[in-house]
Amino acid sequence: MSFKKLAFLLILLLVIVSACKQNAKKTSTATDIAKPVNTNSVEALEKEKNNIPYSKRPEYKRFLDSMSLIGYDTSTIKMKAKALVNTYNIENCQYLLCSTKDTLLDFNYDGNKDLALYYFTHAGSGLKNIANIYLFNKALNKFSDTVFTSLNNPSFYLEHKQYTVFYIAHGGGSGGLFGWYSGSWKKLTSYSFSKGDRKGWKVEIFNELKKEGGRLYQKDFSPVPENRILRNKYN
Repeated sequence: MSFKKLAFLLILLLVIVSACKQNAKKTSTATDIAKPVNTNSVEALEKEKNNIPYSKRPEYKRFLDSMSLIGYDTSTIKMKAKALVNTYNIENCQYLLCSTKDTLLDFNYDGNKDLALYYFTHAGSGLKNIANIYLFNKALNKFSDTVFTSLNNPSFYLEHKQYTVFYIAHGGGSGGLFGWYSGSWKKLTSYSFSKGDRKGWKVEIFNELKKEGGRLYQKDFSPVPENRILRNKYN
């Protein structure tokens, strides 16, 4: 074979190999572009993330870090209350029990403002506006541990030295009227709500002082009692 023919064959072979490489590259690129996204994998990752308790998620840790960095000048009762609410939220927001509001009031008539901290719970079908009361200890210059916890839907009438509570779900519920006597809170009247007869919802009332009871009716079910039966601020 002459040298010219050999050179021609080598050049032709190189051209064919180069063309094959270019074609393979284009095919690979087209395949990559057309490759569908595995939505099942994305959904699985999202489901896995949702199954992680909120308290274990990185965003909650960032939330805790930011809350713990807040500084308060606790020289006043108002700011001591703010600091206590912040501590409560750091400990309880992971359980979805963050405070919804707070207010200062003199709950035990000692001349010092106490803290009422409100939050919502999730179990049950009735209204769930809950309050904890932290009494201010003047001798220690700080709020004490909660003395009154989990007050259900409280309404405070402190000018009359009274407050009421209740919780009514679809199956029934209870309530109470409390009064301030001899330096402490005492239950004056107990209420029991239940399904009655054609007259409506039955309300059993028991006077704790006189040890006697009675019965009233509400026309229809309501998660909030009528004021004529049990005074409250949720109507």
